[in-house]
Amino acid sequence: MQAILDFLNGFVGILYNILAWLLHAVGWLLIQIIGAIVLGALLLVYAIVSAIDVASWVVNLAVGWGLLSPDIGYFITATGFTTGLSMLGFAFTVRFTLNLIPSWATRV
Repeated sequence: MQAILDFLNGFVGILYNILAWLLHAVGWLLIQIIGAIVLGALLLVYAIVSAIDVASWVVNLAVGWGLLSPDIGYFITATGFTTGLSMLGFAFTVRFTLNLIPSWATRV
């Protein structure tokens, strides 16, 4: 009788380990899918902001006119400071545009 109980205990333990492994794999896969979607959205935002990057155009214009040292202009554009400023500007623009929607239209 003890042998049957030991067998069942081992069998249930193996099934539990297989189920835990499968759930872990499914969870990891879902996290990877969600991460890929978020990364794609952020890359899309970055591409849009980079396409309309006014700040780097202004820095290049200032370097061209001699108002800014070429070394400082290179450092500003290489660090991505201009892209960050553009993202902040677009974020404020979206925020202020959304504030124009009246509250009676958004309340349910």
